[in-house]
Amino acid sequence: MEKKVAMSDSRIGLDAPLVVSKIYDNALYSGFFGTLDSERIKSITERMLDSVENFDCEFIIIDLSNITLIDSAIATHLVNIGQTLKLSGIEVIICGIKGVVAQTMTVIGIQMDQFRIKKDLKSAMEELYSLSGYRLVKKD
Repeated sequence: MEKKVAMSDSRIGLDAPLVVSKIYDNALYSGFFGTLDSERIKSITERMLDSVENFDCEFIIIDLSNITLIDSAIATHLVNIGQTLKLSGIEVIICGIKGVVAQTMTVIGIQMDQFRIKKDLKSAMEELYSLSGYRLVKKD
């Protein structure tokens, strides 16, 4: 049974900063949307942790492809979310980091070595399957 949760923080009038979906037996997908700020990222963290607890999962793909700007506080908080998930026993795969976001993160000294980083969602899915003992093959 697939569970899908679209989350927003109506207190600040902004829609859908986070979507969480079960995409595989033991995996979640989480995509960030819109502008991330300190207030929204706190709400996202709480809701993501709730989702991880409600789903039986070992992996999470965090898709940042819809994030076009990031500052040091938000970048640090994203790393903290990943570290929290790892401490909870969840393998974190991050994908879709745009060049300008990657450049900003590099300039401000954000280290993401503890996570699996993939270029796009397809690569992240291939990594997920590989970690689960599967591989994608083209059907004849």
